[in-house]
Amino acid sequence: MPIYTKKIKKRVGELIAPLIILLPAPSFAAHPLISDDTGTQGKGNQQLELSWDRINQESEGVNRRSLDAVWSLGVADSIDVSLYLPYTHVSHNRVESSKGIGDGSANFKWRFLESESWSMAATYSIGILSGDEDKGLGDDELLNFANVIAQKQWQSWQWLINAGWQYQHHGDSAARDHNWQVSSAMLYHHNSQWTWLADIGYRQNPIASSSNAPGVMVLGVIYHLNPDLDIDVGYHKGVNTADKSERLGLGVAIRW
Repeated sequence: MPIYTKKIKKRVGELIAPLIILLPAPSFAAHPLISDDTGTQGKGNQQLELSWDRINQESEGVNRRSLDAVWSLGVADSIDVSLYLPYTHVSHNRVESSKGIGDGSANFKWRFLESESWSMAATYSIGILSGDEDKGLGDDELLNFANVIAQKQWQSWQWLINAGWQYQHHGDSAARDHNWQVSSAMLYHHNSQWTWLADIGYRQNPIASSSNAPGVMVLGVIYHLNPDLDIDVGYHKGVNTADKSERLGLGVAIRW
């Protein structure tokens, strides 16, 4: 490997390292949530979700802007498949910025239990190595993520609980190959147009030497323009010293 390439990868690594804490595991919940729900598109129905997020971690001088796309298809009434692809721009006050397509994923969701007010689902995601590793936008090891979702519905309220497990092999012993993730959200459907939400989640610190689990809370609102079009805004904030980030995001979901 040329010397200049090694230097670039080292500097990009310094840039990306603080973001290991910032980036959530791929639960692919409806933006701006971090907790997924048990809902599926229905057989033959599709959805395209586009979201823009800006993440700041002032203590590290890191700024990240991301434009993400998730396309979902209902292959059965209770089964969805989806594809996720991000475009990311990361900058640091001490090194040059990097931008481009990041690693995506292929995802599967199955709602295996459904009653009048309770439902449960399982998801599985496998990474797509679409990002440029030399720019710090991708990895050379596949990411695998499995998640179990429980959902309780009563009147205008909806309660979500997620428990996930992520595996990604790292050649560096400083990083964990296995990481857990838990989250819980409460949604209030004010009427047919407005949904208010609050979400909180924790994930195991990917740095092997640290036991401090990064935590984040989310506050947001979804405006249902019509049954096939949603617009949302959300604010994410780290809740402990392991995650000092702030994140503001906008999203739109189109169904047909």
